[in-house]
Amino acid sequence: MDGSITRRGQPCYYRREDIQLIAINDGCMLESFLFKILKKYFGDEIYYYQLIDLFLEVTRLTEFGQLLDLTSQPLTSSSTVTSSITDFSRFTIERYNSIVKFKTSFYSFYLPIASSMILSDIKDKYLYQQAKDILLIMGEYFQIQDDYLDCYGAPEVIGKEIHN
Repeated sequence: MDGSITRRGQPCYYRREDIQLIAINDGCMLESFLFKILKKYFGDEIYYYQLIDLFLEVTRLTEFGQLLDLTSQPLTSSSTVTSSITDFSRFTIERYNSIVKFKTSFYSFYLPIASSMILSDIKDKYLYQQAKDILLIMGEYFQIQDDYLDCYGAPEVIGKEIHN
């Protein structure tokens, strides 16, 4: 989505000649498989619907964060800014904070812990809120570091090359 050429030192999947836009469908299929796996292994458990609700909510929030990120700059037919001057009018600190919260923090930090709490039969909503408060901050710091490395890190060191 960010026009990267490589991830973790490997060519991005969507850049393969035999894949390209099929990657979008592949992503949708992978998401659907997740819910089949959850049903297979947890469908008979009392907490199954709580687990499904968590995964659906985190998926929705992550997609919302990705949309905020992608729409921070005007879109053109080539998905790049046509002017040599970058328009920062839509990119505010409030928007950035929302992007990092929703795009990364929920799925990378909150989801694994909340899932573990559900599987451990923890029911206290206050404990979930405490975990969320802490984990979203951790996710924010992680994403800030990742964005810094995207901007200033050498592609051969970070394993990611951004298309300019």
